[in-house]
Formats: sequence, structure tokens, C-alpha cells
Amino acid sequence: MGRDKAKRRIGEFSTGVHGLESPTVLFLLTAGQTEVGDEKLAGARRHADALGWNLAPLILKGRISAAVVRFAAVALALAVAPCAPAAPPCAPAPGASCAPAGAPCAPGGAPCAPAVAPCAPAGGAPSAPAPGTPCAPAVQTAGFINVAAFAPSDGSADASAAIQALIAANPNRTLWFPDGTYLLEHPICTPADPRLSVDLQLSNYAILKAAPDWAHTNAMVRLGGIHPANNIRTPGSVYSLTGGIIDGSGVADGVSIESGRETRVRLVSMKRVRVGLHIKRGANGNSADADISDVHIVGNRAPDSVGVVVDASDNTLTNMRIADVRTGLEINGGGNLLTNVHPLWTNPGDQYDDGVGFRDNSGNNCYHRCYADHFSVGWIFGPKSFNAVLDTCIAYWYSPNPGKRHTAIRSDGPFRAQVSGMQIGFRWTEATNTVLEVSEPGGWGFLRDLRMDSRLVNEERKAYLEYLR
Repeated sequence: MGRDKAKRRIGEFSTGVHGLESPTVLFLLTAGQTEVGDEKLAGARRHADALGWNLAPLILKGRISAAVVRFAAVALALAVAPCAPAAPPCAPAPGASCAPAGAPCAPGGAPCAPAVAPCAPAGGAPSAPAPGTPCAPAVQTAGFINVAAFAPSDGSADASAAIQALIAANPNRTLWFPDGTYLLEHPICTPADPRLSVDLQLSNYAILKAAPDWAHTNAMVRLGGIHPANNIRTPGSVYSLTGGIIDGSGVADGVSIESGRETRVRLVSMKRVRVGLHIKRGANGNSADADISDVHIVGNRAPDSVGVVVDASDNTLTNMRIADVRTGLEINGGGNLLTNVHPLWTNPGDQYDDGVGFRDNSGNNCYHRCYADHFSVGWIFGPKSFNAVLDTCIAYWYSPNPGKRHTAIRSDGPFRAQVSGMQIGFRWTEATNTVLEVSEPGGWGFLRDLRMDSRLVNEERKAYLEYLR
């Protein structure tokens, strides 16, 4: 290879390696360039110092070939590239909301994360070198960000600051949580702005666990909790939380969806949460356009425990199972579609009289093949509820509960729901079995094709007969 061609190839490889987002400039010299090289090296050092870059000279002995240059450039890049992120921002003070990326610690707040994050060696397993030890940025070139390379994943220390730093530093990237326990002392927030959004993907046994002294009213994971946006046309508007386990430690709320649109929560298991999922009012008026599927929620069995709270409109909830809560779902927004959602009563008996599977306080919500299992009341429609549709739903009781009430539907106002093909599983007469309890007469609601043993309906009023079609 001629000298001029070799110089061009060296320049190409140097530029290409620098393009890997490494703050290192490769300065390649041949043995025959010693005098000229020393002069160029000195000049390059001055320019690099002014820019805050590292300069890594490499003298190649003998004849230069393209293969040698390629090997030298790649080997040098792997040897000198520093770990990222350089310094994750501090966690906010206890009780504060998620701080903007890079915000300094508030007085009394959690300490900053170490300046040097764990590095990934050639074998791929994470390791923690001494501060200042260089390593390859392997976790950033695999198509996703390996969170365990930057945040503790053994439950021994707070991981919230490091995770928040990764979210801020990696817009439009996927953050992957390998199996492990990620302790959270503060909520983590993802941006709703599609230009800044990230996708959170947890392996099946990755656990986000609330610290035992959790003292926040916000949920552990706040999707769209920062940088609100009403934008469905820019790539990045659809982002999600997928997989893994959210452990509320008996005190924390699990996941909230805030200030965005088109958010997805899928294949997530929540344990010991006060409120499992809270879909707040969306960015498009009251519309959140969220899609929830294959989510299992186990509450903390407290009197204020709720599986799902939906304050927004136009969401879908599909294939969900909920237990250890006093209220299965509280729907305060309209135009929501629920399919195969199954809340199951498992709370202490002293809470039973106020247990409800579905509480609907709005209008135009549709329930398809939903199942209120052993709650005192299957469905409650509030005074402002109207045009709810129940299609092929179930209310069922698996024990007699002497002296209690088993009510399939209660309307706290005129009855204005449309019920078709409902199966009502009264099995004993020790409790008072009621098909429909109505607090005010009238309403345009109806009951059609009910499937039950009417001989077990032992309420006195039997108001449901007025609405049979």
C-alpha cells in the first residue's frame, strides 16, 4: 500500500472509530514518520486539550496494511473508551417528585451515584472496575441499554438515580432490565415527549422494588411523568413498560400513566401495591389512549387498596387478573373498553361489605366477558354513570357468606346501563341475593338474556323485573 493511500485509510479508520461516540481521537503514525509525527502529535495534543478530548497515539511498526490499521483502530477504541454515563444525576430529596435530568441534590437528598458506572468486559458479564478504569461501551452498541451495567441490581442500594440518568441520556432507546432486584427510593419518570421517550423492558424475573421506607404519593414508575406532550405523529409517541415485576413492598403505588398518549403496559406483574395501575387524565383533553394487556395485580389488602384507577378516557384494558384489593377497578373516565378483566375478592372479611369488583362513575364504558368474582357487589354505577354496556359478563360467589349481601349490579341513581347475556352465579340462600339494586326509579337501562337460577334470588323488592327485556 502506498504512503498516501495508507494515510487516507488511517484517516478513515480514525474518523470511523471516533464516530462510535467515543471522546477519543486516534492518532496513527508509521515508524517512518517519527520526526514529522512528533510535530503533528504535539499539535494534535493542543487541539485535543482545547476540545476536552483524549488523544491516543499509536505507532505502527513496518508496512501498514488495511487489516493492520483496522485491527489497531478497533483495539485502541476498546482499550481507551470511557464508561458511560460519566456522572448520573442525584436523586431528589425524600418526598420530592422526579427531578429534571442533571438537577443537583436537594439538601438532605440521596447521594450521587458513583462517577464511573460498571463496565462490560469482553465476555459480556458486568463488572465494577476501580474509579477511572477505562472500558468498552459494549452495552451501548447492542441495540439497547443494559441497565444492570449502570445500576445496582442486587437490591443492596438505591437504583433510582442511576435509572433516571439513563432515561435522560438515552432518548428513543430501549432500556433493558436483566433479572435482578432494582431498589427504588424515588419514583422513576419517563418523558411523554416522543423526541425524548424511552421504552422500558424488564426480563421476566427483573423486579423493581420500593424501598421499605417509601414515602411518596406518586407511583414507583411514572410513564409520561416528565416532558408532557400531545403528539401522535412523531416517532417515539408509542412507548411502553413491558415485562417484569413491580413490588410495592406493601406501601407504594405501582405504575401511573401521565401526560401523554398511546402508552402501553404489557406482561407486567404487580405485587403488594396499594394501587396497581393509575391511568391519569391524558394530554388530549381527558383522553390517554393507553393500551393495557396481560397485567396481573396483587394489592396489599389494605382498606384503601385498588387494582386499577382510570381517570382518563379512550383506553383499552385486556386480559387482567386482580386480587388482594377492596376495589377491583374504579373507572372515572368514559369511552373505555375492558375485555376479560377478572377481579377476585381475597381481602379480610371485615372489609367485605364495601368490596366491589367494578365501580363505574362515568359514561360509555364497555365491559366484555368481564368477571366480578365473589365481591359483595359486582358492578356499581355511580349517579353520573350512563350508557355502560355489559356483554357476556359474570358475577359469581364461591361461598355462602351467611348474613351478607350478594348483589350483581347496583345503580346509585336511575338505571342507565345495557346488560346482555350476563351470568349471575348465586349458589346459596344464606346471603341476600340481589340481581339489581336501584336507588332511584326510572332510567333507560335494560337487562336481556340473564343466565341464573331465579329460585335463588331471595331479595324482597326484585327491581330487576322492571328492566327485563
